[in-house]
Amino acid sequence: MRLRRPYAPRMEEATSPRGTRDNLCGLGGRPLPIDTRTHRVVWRWCWLARALARWAAGVVAALATVLVAAFPAGAAPLRHVQFTAISFATITTGWVVGPGFVWYTADSGRHWQSQYRGPIQFAGVDAVSSTVAYAWGGTTLLATADGGHRWVARYQGPGRALSFSAVSRTRGYLVTSAGLDATSDGGRTWVAGHHPPAIAQVRMRVGGTGWALTSTDRVYKTTDGGRTWSLSFVLPDAHDGNGQGGYATGTLVVGTGGAVWVVFAGGYGMGQNSFAVYRTLDGGARWAASVAVGTAGGGPPPGVATHVSTGPMVPGGTGSSPGPLVTFGARSALLLGVCRFCSGATVDVVATSNGGLRWSRPVSISQSDGGLPTMLDLSFPTATTGWLALWGANSGQSRILVTHNAGRTWRVMWKEHS
Repeated sequence: MRLRRPYAPRMEEATSPRGTRDNLCGLGGRPLPIDTRTHRVVWRWCWLARALARWAAGVVAALATVLVAAFPAGAAPLRHVQFTAISFATITTGWVVGPGFVWYTADSGRHWQSQYRGPIQFAGVDAVSSTVAYAWGGTTLLATADGGHRWVARYQGPGRALSFSAVSRTRGYLVTSAGLDATSDGGRTWVAGHHPPAIAQVRMRVGGTGWALTSTDRVYKTTDGGRTWSLSFVLPDAHDGNGQGGYATGTLVVGTGGAVWVVFAGGYGMGQNSFAVYRTLDGGARWAASVAVGTAGGGPPPGVATHVSTGPMVPGGTGSSPGPLVTFGARSALLLGVCRFCSGATVDVVATSNGGLRWSRPVSISQSDGGLPTMLDLSFPTATTGWLALWGANSGQSRILVTHNAGRTWRVMWKEHS
């Protein structure tokens, strides 16, 4: 490499700060006369030293880049993780969250990278696109607009973040313990909205139609973006012959067209949780029970009159505790149930393509390690490809499974090391 002749100060610059050793080399010291031979020698050596330092810094930076690529600092830990929610925007891009962490994948779940570690106990995540996602827990909602390189707090109390529904990259609705807030700029600003009493979940669509589920087992509908709400469904107060009723908690799922599904979980006992699925296919004009599972420990299904000994009076579901439900189009859905006391513990999958009038035979996903599934969540970016996140309190282990045929077969994509 040919070095250019270094600049030599002129005599008239003798009073300039250049004429001091500290400004020439940054080492500090006595001023040197500008017209001495010593000055010129020192200046040339300092110039050469700085050029070499810049070259060395470039080499170190390039080496550091290679090392970071080979051993990423954000690589996902392999032990002691507890999944609470998973969401895929495409068949390659998705996020999974849990207490204190956010993970990201860009290769369909083969590898995961940690994007956040901290105190937030995440309860949900919503992937809007391959670059935009929202994650919430406690009193905080985080958002990213660059694929997770930066997560920014867009809501911080005072209410506890219960659920979030993204309508687009920038529009969304956040349900908190203080009410319902809406944003049109990705969470930078929020506007308090009207909402039904005791609102717990909301699902909004483009065009202003939306649904809200309350903690009092009621479903409300809006057609004007949440300005007004009307009651659409109330869980029936059914009892069995012993006078036991279903005190339910629900999960709201909105399909296309006029399809809305609600999974209600009822009584719990002996590791069993009775549950029922109600749905409407015509925008709330008519509701009907599609699945009802009563158990010895949990009692009758919520809202369905039945004796446990004779089984449900509507098409039966799967497992002995409810899992997540996803919809495809207006009449198709996939439902998961957990059987904690089956051999090895299983997660059972059933599907319907006729609006819940008939369900397929269960497909069992065995948890042969004895890890009773305590938390599980499901995400389907297409009608055939989806991911299932599992966490077992008994084994303390987590895993992620994938299906490419709408749940008929599953394979492990990621498994926590023992």
